[in-house]
Amino acid sequence: MGTEDTNHPVSISGSITDVLGAGKGVGVLVSAIERGVGKVLGPWQRKRENRAELESFAEWTSLLKQQGLRIAGGELSLGERTLARLTVDAVREQEAREDIAVEAVLDYKRLTDASNVMPEPTAPEPEWLDRFWKLAGEISSESMKSLWGRVLARKVAGTAEVSARTLVFLSTLSTTEAKRIARLGNFACSFTPVIVEEQYDDTQKACLLRQGPHPVPKGAEKINRVLVDLTADLSSSHLGSIGVYSESGWGYGADARIDDQTVRIAVAGKRYVLRSYITPLDSYKAGRCNIGSGMEITRLGQELLSLLDPEPDPPYMKALWDAYDAFGWAIRPEKV
Repeated sequence: MGTEDTNHPVSISGSITDVLGAGKGVGVLVSAIERGVGKVLGPWQRKRENRAELESFAEWTSLLKQQGLRIAGGELSLGERTLARLTVDAVREQEAREDIAVEAVLDYKRLTDASNVMPEPTAPEPEWLDRFWKLAGEISSESMKSLWGRVLARKVAGTAEVSARTLVFLSTLSTTEAKRIARLGNFACSFTPVIVEEQYDDTQKACLLRQGPHPVPKGAEKINRVLVDLTADLSSSHLGSIGVYSESGWGYGADARIDDQTVRIAVAGKRYVLRSYITPLDSYKAGRCNIGSGMEITRLGQELLSLLDPEPDPPYMKALWDAYDAFGWAIRPEKV
């Protein structure tokens, strides 16, 4: 019985179809990856070996020997030093791209396994892909490589829209900032707003609710304090300054649309309905309901949150339930 040769690269198409099969969207993902890493991809089981080889290759002596350059006395010409540096940089960039390609395939599989209905796959524009791979080659940390893999997978799958501007932002994001944004995902609320002209706007707004609706009923101050304390590390000083929040100088009041005496909101992507059992939802103003106030999340922030798979924070949800209960409202999971 023959054995598989794991020391030779395999075609990207063969590698990906081994994991995903030949279903809808696989061809689009293959093309997107091939544009960044070429027609072949080092065997996945050798990922750790590849990294060890890179570390060894980065040692000047090993590198110079492989390139046939002079080592005696460590005297190298400017051209030789340039070639050595360019070679190391190119190897590092290729390794980063291949790691991100693997993460993209694995995330695409998670998406297809978790959903019975996937959007029609979309081929990213060539200019977007070129920008993506140029920036992706500079990523070094494992956690950020995983995030960049999600960007490509969800762009192709059509479950997230990530602009070229957001790609540049991601390339400058620190690990600490990325973790803070990931935490924001567990608190972010979205809803259908009402625009000033009293016409309905079907686009979703997203915000971090830090206070209950207005006016605040007696005894609700304590609940509001809990909401503020739970989100203290997600303040404007942390996320507003980098563009995740709208910085208008005013507190954001979230006015949601009322349909059949029901307001529909989502927290961390999970859908809920808000109904009244004492005070009418539209007592604040006809056709609308003030569901709270806090920080409005920008388009950039919403694109970043679309890359996450958050879960509602339990203490935060309890505080929201208590806040709405003080108004005579009930919030419950929406039945699908």
